[in-house]
Amino acid sequence: MKYRQRTYYTDEQKAMMWDRWQKGETLGSIARLFNRYHSSIERIIAESGGIRPARRHELVGSVTNETCYQLSPSPFITRS
Repeated sequence: MKYRQRTYYTDEQKAMMWDRWQKGETLGSIARLFNRYHSSIERIIAESGGIRPARRHELVGSVTNETCYQLSPSPFITRS
């Protein structure tokens, strides 16, 4: 038996899945748009319990990787 290659859905594709799911379309009809079975769509919907997850955004004033690096002590400084 030959397995299908794993599909990594983009954010736009996931948004389209959620829009159609909230309009009441079945998993099978959504999956047919991507030429997949309903179980591949079900995984994405079930990860958050069927409720669309909140949109992720960066908080204003949050610590970025660059500022975190600047704040961390240098490993080359010796303490006496």
